[in-house]
Amino acid sequence: MQIERCKPLILGILSGSLLLIAFRYLPILVFIFYIPLLWVIRNRPLRDVCISTGVAAIIFNAIYYGWLYFADVGHAKGWLIVGVTLLIIYLSIPWVLVGVGAKILPMWMTPFLWVGLEFLRSLTSEIGFAWGLVGYALVPYLKMVQVADIVGIYGISFIVMLVNLLLYYLLFLRRRWMIIPIITLFVCIYLYGVKKMALQYRPKLKVAIIQPNIEPYVKRLPLSGRIDKLENMCHNLNVDLIVWPETAFPFVLDTNRIFYHKIVEFVDSINTPLIFGATRLDNGKVYNSAILLVPNNGMDHYDKIYLVPFAERLPFDEYFPVLQRIFRFGQGNFAKGKEFKVFQLDGYNIAVLICFESIFPRLVRRFVLNGANLLVNITEDAWFGRSWGPYQHATMPVMRAIEFRIPVIRCANTGISMYVLPNGEVPYESKLFTEAVIVANVPIREEETFYARYGDVLPIGSIIFTLGMTLIHLYRHRRKELSFSCNSCSVKSTILRRFIKPQTFK
Repeated sequence: MQIERCKPLILGILSGSLLLIAFRYLPILVFIFYIPLLWVIRNRPLRDVCISTGVAAIIFNAIYYGWLYFADVGHAKGWLIVGVTLLIIYLSIPWVLVGVGAKILPMWMTPFLWVGLEFLRSLTSEIGFAWGLVGYALVPYLKMVQVADIVGIYGISFIVMLVNLLLYYLLFLRRRWMIIPIITLFVCIYLYGVKKMALQYRPKLKVAIIQPNIEPYVKRLPLSGRIDKLENMCHNLNVDLIVWPETAFPFVLDTNRIFYHKIVEFVDSINTPLIFGATRLDNGKVYNSAILLVPNNGMDHYDKIYLVPFAERLPFDEYFPVLQRIFRFGQGNFAKGKEFKVFQLDGYNIAVLICFESIFPRLVRRFVLNGANLLVNITEDAWFGRSWGPYQHATMPVMRAIEFRIPVIRCANTGISMYVLPNGEVPYESKLFTEAVIVANVPIREEETFYARYGDVLPIGSIIFTLGMTLIHLYRHRRKELSFSCNSCSVKSTILRRFIKPQTFK
């Protein structure tokens, strides 16, 4: 009896643990992680569904994002703990909503509910967070995710949830014919993956990725020392483009013109274009920017659009300035960029993604539609330490490369730096907290994918479909209530007529 009462709790722990193991060690487990929760959804009351899905969510999110508690943020440590705790709760709510929705609506709605909520949680640049989507667990199985060029990362998540559902029907409801769609789905996805992995890409651009391994705090290495180290790592490189990381120039460019001109002179001397991260001042606003220097041809810049909430800016403070006066979390006060800038360089169109912008496929799609045929991701992951964080972060540009069949150059200060081919293969990647110079022979995007052209039709369609099913459910429920009410009134009137004799008045 006691075990029966604890079943929702046990199955919730099992589900969250299976997904963690899938992300960290054995990706194939992602296809069965939700089966324990489906059992609860089908066989237990709504209260148990909320308990089970909530426990699974907390188990997964608390461990998967737990490394954030130990991020090196200096004096804002207290606010970090509060913020990460709220993040874990925020990311756990969709799990519970999916469980409740699958309990109230038909259970086969689970993949639509899951993907719709994954999409909604990453929709806004203010509090959007597309980190840890279940589809990313399959990145190590490159052949299984090549279909992302049609359906995107949300489509991969949909496939994961669909397989969980079909396996539940097969194993627990004894619907043996479910083996046919399962095998058909896997065979089609695998054959498509084999075909796409076999494509050959011709190198067209030679790029040097410089990972200097400099501690993020400026006081530990002055700006002059940073620039000297980066320049020394670039000597004798016969390449078409050099990329430095996000925090290569952590001071404001406009107030440190001497050092900026030093970089300009260096670029002119080696006659090689350079992309690097810097802080830029414009009309009293400070931007986290990517700078392109072309020898003897001036500067161009891109200002980061998706800023890290509570770290680089306070969400919604652009719309409610009073927030800046009320709340002081120790966050940066960066302004949000407006333009989806694509750098032009000798016929190549380069879009730069700064730090966690690489986790948003909708943002990348805007750059691709603006003509980008090469993605450069500059980042600073030193704050994460030797945790799971840098590895999680590095899997996401791989999916962007596949979705848009576009090569990705990733340059981190302390790792992981790498270049990704359009099929997701990573010929070379650096280690954490090491100096590295990676010379990549990079192809250029030559095709427009279905996903690039049409975007997130699957998650948007899932949301519309879910809303439609919800309205149908409410309509049917209302009709049942009215029918029950009418039947009750009819029964009552029949009883009254039978047992109450009419009086005769003279």
